[in-house]
Amino acid sequence: MSRYDVSTETTLRTTLLVFVFSLPFFFALSKTNYLFFHSFTELTSVAISWGIFFIMLAAGRIHQCTGFLTIIGVASFFVGSVDVLHTLAYKGMAIVGDGQPNLPTQLWIAARILQALSIFVSLLMVRRRVSLLLVVGLCTLCTGGLLGAIVGGVFPDCYLVQTGLTEFNIAAEIVICCVMVLSAMLLHRYRSEFSDVVYYPLLASLLVTIMQESAFSLYVDVYGLFNFLGHCFKVLSCYLLFEAMVRYAIIEPNQLLFRRVWQAEEATLEAKLQLENNVEKSAGILRDRNQELIREVATREDALRQVKESRARLSLALSAAKAGVWSWDVKSGMVVFDQRMAEIMGVDAHAFDGQMKTWRECLLPADVEKFVAFSMEALQNHDAREIEFRVPIKDTMRIVRCSAVVVRDSENWPIRMNGMCMDITEYSQPTPTPDRAALCDKALAELSLAFIEPRPDMSAVVSQLLQRMLVLTESRHGYISTKYVGSDGNVLHSLSTMSPEGQCQIKEHSFVLAQKESEYRSLWGYSLKIRKAFYTNHPHDYVASRGVPVGHIPISRFLSVPLFLDGDLVGQIALINFTRDFHDDDIETMQPLAEMFCQLLRHHRVPCVQGADAEWEPSGG
Repeated sequence: MSRYDVSTETTLRTTLLVFVFSLPFFFALSKTNYLFFHSFTELTSVAISWGIFFIMLAAGRIHQCTGFLTIIGVASFFVGSVDVLHTLAYKGMAIVGDGQPNLPTQLWIAARILQALSIFVSLLMVRRRVSLLLVVGLCTLCTGGLLGAIVGGVFPDCYLVQTGLTEFNIAAEIVICCVMVLSAMLLHRYRSEFSDVVYYPLLASLLVTIMQESAFSLYVDVYGLFNFLGHCFKVLSCYLLFEAMVRYAIIEPNQLLFRRVWQAEEATLEAKLQLENNVEKSAGILRDRNQELIREVATREDALRQVKESRARLSLALSAAKAGVWSWDVKSGMVVFDQRMAEIMGVDAHAFDGQMKTWRECLLPADVEKFVAFSMEALQNHDAREIEFRVPIKDTMRIVRCSAVVVRDSENWPIRMNGMCMDITEYSQPTPTPDRAALCDKALAELSLAFIEPRPDMSAVVSQLLQRMLVLTESRHGYISTKYVGSDGNVLHSLSTMSPEGQCQIKEHSFVLAQKESEYRSLWGYSLKIRKAFYTNHPHDYVASRGVPVGHIPISRFLSVPLFLDGDLVGQIALINFTRDFHDDDIETMQPLAEMFCQLLRHHRVPCVQGADAEWEPSGG
């Protein structure tokens, strides 16, 4: 049972016990002086009725009263006023009327009619609000009408000295009881509008009123037993109604107010905790996101730094090769030159309008058609293309070698063409060995293509470079190596095919010549130690000769070019010659290729390949 049920049960039980224990006192008082007993009970009921009226007025100042409370409160005042007249007119008082029992009985019936109707109507208006003035006016009209009917003799007689209660009185009491029963049914219908502490006292008041009216319909003597019980029940009924009204009008609204305040505080506290949790969660998300942003910024800065370094290396490589880069957007037709490319074409980089037509106008008219055919062929095919064309600048004729690679989309449509141009004018002039110069230029052009490819096959690049050097120097065998990562070790990356007849046991694979600088030996190590290129046409008599590896073919001539990058040793190119002696121009021919190869290693950050040490045996070389 809820706390309201417990409170209701306690209230009803206490009221019933007080009533039962008061009955002997009232009975003794009625036997001693019934007129005093009657006045006491009636005036007590009047005081309670008027108290209900004043409770209604006080509650109206705090909150809006429902129609139920307004009608009950106003009607209680008028019922109590009629009961005062009934008390003053009672037999033996002789203050109002002739002292006969008919008038007080008529006033009793009038008060009970007013009380029954007000309770019934108030329950009908429990969910509505009514005007206080309207209720006062209606109660005044009804009370005035009843009193006027009594004074004017229109109201039927209710008690005769010869016969006692009249049939009208008994019928009126029965009708009043029926109205009270209907009121109880209405109260049950609107049960949800009342709490337990209001519902049960109000229901008990209606039941006691029915018992009260039943007792008054049975008495014969106005000082008799049923009249005594009826007045006792009236006091109990008025008190129960007062108890219900006090809780309905004052206690419950205050409890409801405090309960709402408490619920609001609880909701505020819960909202505060929820807000704190949300703030903490959001702060955690923001912290995590901030850390991610910091890491992302660091990653981007590192990538930007690498891009800048890569661009710097590419620029250095292009500068060393006297080459410029360009890019042609196939869709828009716009061409972009770097500064070196603009210099090669003899135009101002800032004044260049980016049109392919402007580029073609820089060429010798005789080479324009060849240049257009070169562009179309590059767009239609998937492999890289190369062309040479002439550019007239003032009184000179510049010869330019152009290489191009086409970038395609997912559907294999060309979207951009990237390329490199190299000024080869000085290499194209007549020299004692024109064929050799042309081969050197071709090797430089082939090697330069690796700079613009995002992921070139370095093994193929190194093998191709070695073959070009063998042709340039008329050598048969050789190798290209780089320093071992983290040490001074020298690692071979490419070997020519030595002795197809099977005389040499050193096969085409990568292996380590030495792990540190102190192990540099023989002719190849001597070149690294002195840090400059040299050659010998008599390796067996050379002071640095220590023989060749086991299974190696004999060496009759030897040439070595160390590879340097920013002053640091990064590798070596070594060649063996069988057809003629080496000369100084062989080293001069290899130097440009060696320098570009070093820049290529830096640009693509080629890692070294580890391998096994080779065994050595005393033999020439």
